[in-house]
Amino acid sequence: MPLQTFLNLPENRQQEILNVAFEEFALNEYKVASISHIVKKLKIAKGSIYRYFENKKDLYFYLIKVGSEMRFNEIDDLFSSSESDLFDAITENFARKIKFDLQHPLISGFMYNVIQEKNNEEIGNIQLQSKKQIIEIVIEILEPYIKSGKIRSDISIYDMAYLITQVQWGMYDYLELKYNLSFRENVKNKKPVFTIPHEKIVEDIRSFTALIRNGLQK
Repeated sequence: MPLQTFLNLPENRQQEILNVAFEEFALNEYKVASISHIVKKLKIAKGSIYRYFENKKDLYFYLIKVGSEMRFNEIDDLFSSSESDLFDAITENFARKIKFDLQHPLISGFMYNVIQEKNNEEIGNIQLQSKKQIIEIVIEILEPYIKSGKIRSDISIYDMAYLITQVQWGMYDYLELKYNLSFRENVKNKKPVFTIPHEKIVEDIRSFTALIRNGLQK
């Protein structure tokens, strides 16, 4: 987490530092991303960054925290009641995340890179850690729907949560393959993460949600 020196900075300077860091980690996997590149763009001495964060790992995990909280704030009202239609909420969840990605390409590119990281000695298998956390959240969401009889109870709740999580993660690979996109190149060239109409992406999301609905709805 950031040191007090960072927290004492004016908010606009904090944001400037984070934006440059998001870009560096969005364009490079963790092993390749360089603190030297970050401080060069910020035009500060390399030692200065260590007044703000203990090390590269500390900065990286803070970026994950900031990015995750920003994305979660966009969807935290969707699953507040089991009276709503679960599958419509899942569709809207995906759609809002895509909208967030269009509005915040650097953060989106960074978060996409995070879920590609595997078996790095310094940060561990962060992909697996992230999936575990998301599955636990999805299980909490599904429980009231099962109790109210709106979705099947004859399937393991863990299996259902895993399926939904995998579909969500897989959407990015699916869109990249189907539309011949390169998220990393788009971020590098200051373009939106998705260079296709939002409405087309939502159509694809609805197709996947329909498959989930057919499998899980009671």
